[in-house]
Amino acid sequence: EHIIICRHESCGAMGALLNLDTLTPFVQIQNWLKHAPNPKNIVSYKTPEETLERLVQQNTLHQLDNIKTYPWVAEKIDAGELQLHAWVHHFSSGETFHYTKENERFIPLKN
Repeated sequence: EHIIICRHESCGAMGALLNLDTLTPFVQIQNWLKHAPNPKNIVSYKTPEETLERLVQQNTLHQLDNIKTYPWVAEKIDAGELQLHAWVHHFSSGETFHYTKENERFIPLKN
């Protein structure tokens, strides 16, 4: 069995995390984003787009860690019955990237 946590490029929610002032009137969204990684832990890159991409990737990995806290998920992983995957899809190119522990980064998913 497999569980895939898939996020997408240019995520508006992750963009909002980088500009928390824009969320002041939206309490429900603020509460929902409490499950996302702290954007202060993201290094700024050359462009805002690169910084956002890194935050999307980190959020994908963060949600992967979150799902491991469910007892039934942990049990299935320990038993070798479940594999978890982190993907980021780019609508602009149609490419999907997956995280590999070996490379410690997201690389293009091959057919």
